[in-house]
Amino acid sequence: MNIDQNTEFDEYLALYYKILNSKINYNKIPKSYDWVQNCLFNYRDKEFRKTLRIDKPTFWMLVDKIKFHPVFYSNSNNNQTNITIQLAVVLYRLGSNASL
Repeated sequence: MNIDQNTEFDEYLALYYKILNSKINYNKIPKSYDWVQNCLFNYRDKEFRKTLRIDKPTFWMLVDKIKFHPVFYSNSNNNQTNITIQLAVVLYRLGSNASL
């Protein structure tokens, strides 16, 4: 390596360490609700059941049963994701090997 290559390598290495050591505040990154708003609840009954392993009426019954549970309410400054979305994500994750 010559001096120019060595300097360039050092710059890349410094940038690499800066990225590795940076702190990302995940609470500040806006969540995408596109899947829920534009896909999931527009699925036909068969697609919905295949995706969440539950039919729509049962899903909404579960939402009604859990929506007032204290775990979904806190005094935190971070907004909690809508209960409907949380339930959909949990059911999706439990029913598949995929990540969302």
